[in-house]
Amino acid sequence: MVRSFIKALAVCMVCSTAAFAQSEPHNFFATDDSGIPKIFFGGFTVGMNMSQVDGDTYSGYHKVGLNVGPLVYMRFNDHFGASMELLFSQKGSRERNYQEDAAGVGYVNSYDIKLNYAEIPVMLHYFSDKRFNAGVGLSYGYLVSSKEEAVTYAPVNLDTSIFSFRKHDIEGMVDVNYEFYKGWFIGMRFSYSLTSIRDGDHIPQAYGGGTFGGQYNNLFTLRLTYLIK
Repeated sequence: MVRSFIKALAVCMVCSTAAFAQSEPHNFFATDDSGIPKIFFGGFTVGMNMSQVDGDTYSGYHKVGLNVGPLVYMRFNDHFGASMELLFSQKGSRERNYQEDAAGVGYVNSYDIKLNYAEIPVMLHYFSDKRFNAGVGLSYGYLVSSKEEAVTYAPVNLDTSIFSFRKHDIEGMVDVNYEFYKGWFIGMRFSYSLTSIRDGDHIPQAYGGGTFGGQYNNLFTLRLTYLIK
């Protein structure tokens, strides 16, 4: 899945290179048929989350998931605007490692947290020029489903009705976006939970991470966005 997404993104950018010099920066500075600057721009984004959960016993952005949905931009002037999105976003944690027991017998130790959110980010954007913009904002996420699995010598029962995650998540976000071809943007976003997604007393024993006092989503997202002129 990861390789396929990266290949598709690379092909899209390579195919656009030949026409890049002739392309005009488009959406945020477009006008209607009367020559009046447009205010609203709709589009769609598809991306890849690379996430971890701070407060478990592992580290590294090893969990890969989708980040996809429609969005709308509103331009205030030549330098400032805002956006709102409606996303399906997959987050969580993933770890695989090889260990040996006291007798020297090897086994694979694995751990997975799978969190699926319906998410509404609201961002403010600064346009430094006609191709580049940066944003900062907040996102509300509703947890649609969750699953937690661990395997050591044998599967571990991690019943989400006992070790439950919060249904609501508030995250802070920053991102940068670059229009590499008319209507097509590539962007990178960083997101972090401002409130815990699971309190310490709901974390399974031996799967809590020290002094965090809870667990928090921590992720980067690589995104490809198309805005309709």
